[in-house]
Amino acid sequence: MSPTALFLIGLGLSSLLMAVVWRISVRIGNAGIVDIAWALGFAPLALLYRLFADGEPARQNLITLMVVLWSVRLGRHLWKRVMGHHPEEDGRYRELRRAVAGQENLFFFWFFQAQALLLAVLSIPCLLANVDPQAIAIATISTDQEMQVAGEHHLTFPLMSAIKPFLLFYLLEILGGDRLFQLVDRQASPLPFNTIAIGKPPNPMLNCGAIAICSLLDHGQDLQIWLNQRSGANLSLDHAMLDSVRSVADRRNLEIEAQLQNSGMIHNPDRALATYEEVCCLRGNVQDLA
Repeated sequence: MSPTALFLIGLGLSSLLMAVVWRISVRIGNAGIVDIAWALGFAPLALLYRLFADGEPARQNLITLMVVLWSVRLGRHLWKRVMGHHPEEDGRYRELRRAVAGQENLFFFWFFQAQALLLAVLSIPCLLANVDPQAIAIATISTDQEMQVAGEHHLTFPLMSAIKPFLLFYLLEILGGDRLFQLVDRQASPLPFNTIAIGKPPNPMLNCGAIAICSLLDHGQDLQIWLNQRSGANLSLDHAMLDSVRSVADRRNLEIEAQLQNSGMIHNPDRALATYEEVCCLRGNVQDLA
């Protein structure tokens, strides 16, 4: 089963778990049990990933054992702390109840669901550790359109920086070079991929250049549709990966975004960065790239 499908199943299970725990918390009048459920929730997710991910068994067993033991140990500790003071509620949740007086049940329902999302996102490293790290594939296509594939060519992955040349081709076709190269230069550069350029970025293969030209896109979906139509690919947006990327802000890209705005290169920095993150999370396989 693909990592994306497993993540979505895990997210659904986490949401269901937290809905049940929320209902129990309403009955006993103690929202602190969300801490226990959150800690224990990693164990079933680890078991889910172990059962359905296509990884190396010994590695999977070790990772699953470590996560389950940690989850149970933390859950046991929090059980003692929370239930040891029951029916007295943790001070954090008492303060929240006072702040939302009259709407406690609705507020805590969504609070518990936020914990479900956090649980699923934080379980992603465990999910990835259960995926086969030795998977390899190659696809080539000749000038007469004959394709040759080998390895695990059915596996899909987020394209990340591999999308940059295709982003350039798309914008060249729809906007032309005159407008595009007002924002980015065409110079080779020895600088790191995440360099913070002063003024116009040297080229669109650097993050600063790619973010700059993403400001010309209305939606990342436009690039996805164009690529699928022009090449016969089947690219899709990896929502799980996009959520993961946005769960922790990339401080370097935020600095690049700010520098581009201060230099007058872009005027919609938040949209430019959001679009860049979206196109980097397009998912495909080696055949799509070929």
